[in-house]
Amino acid sequence: MGEVILTMKDIDKSFPGVHALDHVNFEVKRGEVHALMGENGAYQSLIRYSDDWLVNTVIMLLIIIGGIGFLVWDDLSVKKFQWKKYHLHTKIVLSTTGFLIIGGAVLFLILEKNNVLAGMPVKEQILCSLFHSVTARTAGFNTTDTGALTEGSKLVTMILMFIGGSPGSTAGGIKTTTFSDSASGQCSAEKLCLCSTWCWMLQFSEAAVS
Repeated sequence: MGEVILTMKDIDKSFPGVHALDHVNFEVKRGEVHALMGENGAYQSLIRYSDDWLVNTVIMLLIIIGGIGFLVWDDLSVKKFQWKKYHLHTKIVLSTTGFLIIGGAVLFLILEKNNVLAGMPVKEQILCSLFHSVTARTAGFNTTDTGALTEGSKLVTMILMFIGGSPGSTAGGIKTTTFSDSASGQCSAEKLCLCSTWCWMLQFSEAAVS
């Protein structure tokens, strides 16, 4: 039995309509790691599922679905797959989201290929890169050791976190539309992603690598 270094007793916490904790006792012993997810170890999260396409795909889809916003989903439900009839907002959100995911994954793969992704099969490297790109903007899970990332990957992660999700969604950040609008300059609405997202991502990646 390890030495008890922290003890909390009779913890009681209530929210409107929910009694979350009812006189709970909690002890922390020396050498133990207590986290939201993981098995007595730091940075665990979903690392054990780094090669599981089902788990990764389901979580990524849930993150994306919650991050594009209710306005977009309303537009999609009415106009289905008729891209030309979508509102400008929907076009910007979908395009920017797609390019941020792909751009972030490509940069992560390049920057971590010889670091945290080293030794993994190519398919697993791609899966981990996609997952990191998706989760960085709005969730917070990880399938790689975030503490061991290169400085370049940490910079890319912070940029993605800063941008966040889209207006009217469950995500935070300055929003994809704000990012596209501020970075687009004189680009047309149909070319927002190509002219803004890629330019920003490549600019920061070059600075990180150098």
